[in-house]
Amino acid sequence: MLHAPESINEINLAEEVMNYYYKAAPLIHDPS
Repeated sequence: MLHAPESINEINLAEEVMNYYYKAAPLIHDPS
């Protein structure tokens, strides 16, 4: 992990979480 300000780390983490959510959302909300 590169040295970076806490805010940058939080932004990167948020982006990773959002990317995972967008990928998993169709599976979670699948009516089947």
